[in-house]
Amino acid sequence: MLSYMNELTRYAADVYGKETFIKVHISTGQYCEEFEDPETGGPLNFNFLPIYADERLGIMPHTVQLYALDDPAYFFLFIHICLF
Repeated sequence: MLSYMNELTRYAADVYGKETFIKVHISTGQYCEEFEDPETGGPLNFNFLPIYADERLGIMPHTVQLYALDDPAYFFLFIHICLF
């Protein structure tokens, strides 16, 4: 996966002069045993693999969004969903 990230970043920059970004999601239990977490020294969570990628690759954290049942919920392309 890391080689895919690096190749996409290289190709977009070298051929098209474009930046590349990847989203980092929140999850647990998904580890890359062959990569070390620089903070803990343990196996790296798969979602943090881009920290080892080409430094031109931009990282966009994707957070968990919490809303009350009666709040408007904005997601992805800022589409407004109103349940009530």
